Amino acid sequence: MSIKLPPVPNDVLEALETLPAEKLAQIEAKVIAMSMEEATRNQDAFKNKKYTIKTLIKLGRKRMALIRQAVREMAEERGGEG
Repeated sequence: MSIKLPPVPNDVLEALETLPAEKLAQIEAKVIAMSMEEATRNQDAFKNKKYTIKTLIKLGRKRMALIRQAVREMAEERGGEG
């Protein structure tokens, strides 16, 4: 099954290169937890291709939001040190 998802924005791709591995692992753990919660809460989440695509896009957006939040937090921490 081939699924076409929207492209990942450049700022998120750059963040994936700059965020520490520990922070990325924390984000991935949160995304896995959100996936499990979604599958438990919404039994149609992965019912078929249509619902799977919708769910993956929804989770992808949440993942990007977490990545962007981590970048903002890092910037604030660096700003506070100077």
